[in-house]
Amino acid sequence: MAEQLNFKNISLWEVLDKANKSTTPADVIKSHIKTDSRITTVLGYALNPTFKMGMPTSDPPYIPSLYETGNSPLEILNLSTKLYTMYDKTVKQYKKEEIFIQWLEQLTANEAKLLIAIKDKSISQLFPSLTDQVMCDVLGWPLNTLISLREKHAN
Repeated sequence: MAEQLNFKNISLWEVLDKANKSTTPADVIKSHIKTDSRITTVLGYALNPTFKMGMPTSDPPYIPSLYETGNSPLEILNLSTKLYTMYDKTVKQYKKEEIFIQWLEQLTANEAKLLIAIKDKSISQLFPSLTDQVMCDVLGWPLNTLISLREKHAN
């Protein structure tokens, strides 16, 4: 059974951190998805190998914010409807990089790390318990499909 969590004013970083520390990580994330479906959108971008931002897989040059959770001008979940910009091939590369850095500088330090992990498809490096199997379970994807997509879109 998933732990009872306070869903008010919780960031995606906090959701994933709680899931990572839980014995039932998929259940923790699914519980939050019931109250905030934006989590599904963001995790879909993070996991799906067909969505590539086309930026280098490294930390971009940005000034990390000193904002604390709940006090930053931006949260990753609020970007759920804007993330498509990073995958839009009609948006110039320099513009994507400019927007991405602006977002990083407005997020808390942890959420900035998470946004970089979404870009690099490396959430499991931040949260080792959030394996491909767990993430596929959360999103309702067959693991075999994810593996096939990764093989197809490997560089």
